[in-house]
Amino acid sequence: MAKPTREHGNPKLAAIEMRAALARGIATHAPSPGVHPTAITGLDLFRRPAPSACYLASYEPSLTIFVQGRKLINLGGTEYGRSDLVRLDAAGAFSLYWGAAAAGVPPYANLVGAAIDGAGTLVLTFDVPTRLGGTEFLPGQLVRFTGGSFSSYFADPAWPRSAQLRDFAFAPGAGAVPDGGAVAGEPLRVGHAAAGAISLSWGAGCGTGSADYAVYEGSLGSYYSHAPRLCTTGGATSVTFVPPAGNTYYVVVPRNALREGSYGKRTGGAEVPPAPAACLPQEILACP
Repeated sequence: MAKPTREHGNPKLAAIEMRAALARGIATHAPSPGVHPTAITGLDLFRRPAPSACYLASYEPSLTIFVQGRKLINLGGTEYGRSDLVRLDAAGAFSLYWGAAAAGVPPYANLVGAAIDGAGTLVLTFDVPTRLGGTEFLPGQLVRFTGGSFSSYFADPAWPRSAQLRDFAFAPGAGAVPDGGAVAGEPLRVGHAAAGAISLSWGAGCGTGSADYAVYEGSLGSYYSHAPRLCTTGGATSVTFVPPAGNTYYVVVPRNALREGSYGKRTGGAEVPPAPAACLPQEILACP
């Protein structure tokens, strides 16, 4: 068993690493339920996944150390691992959403945080340094799981190695307004109104996070010069205002209380860049 190190004299980090090393040692030397003899005379390892029946026995005086492992959870008659993700449907039935063991999570690691980002990617965090697919991820690091493999999603270099990141969540994203193509619905239309004003109207944005809209204005011939004209429409899908002199273009972006969505897509499918002084940070929610 590798001897854990005490980095920069941090006792909390040392405790975390020793616990991970102990769990790896147990998984190596007692990989299955039952009795596992060792090379040390008189030292046997017992692994029990559940209570066993009581029986009478006589033992010589000895020292016994109990190490408590992670628990299985029984929901609706099915057992799930400590790091499994379980869904609950509208009918009140439980089912496995993501299996930790099948994905390759080692038994010494516990899942302590999970969320799905706006693009539908599953993002995880673990309680101890965890080796996944040949890469070690630290407790405060966000880990992406896609296509059956793990990779780093985000790592803050200033995050303490001894601190866990638990029960995190992503700010809800917003989708896109109809574009006459991939996003169904009535696309943005511009018309004349009274007293030199113009009216903009559009169909509702896709996704549950598009309850409001921002309107951006830019100069024709200087594309991607758009800046906020209105940071909210109060949820309305039409606005009327007097435009400035000259030729202008407009972009309508769905938004919620925390994030705004897509500005539309350029030829070739790339996203139109957000305004330098945007109304809100961008988090695009994929449209159904």
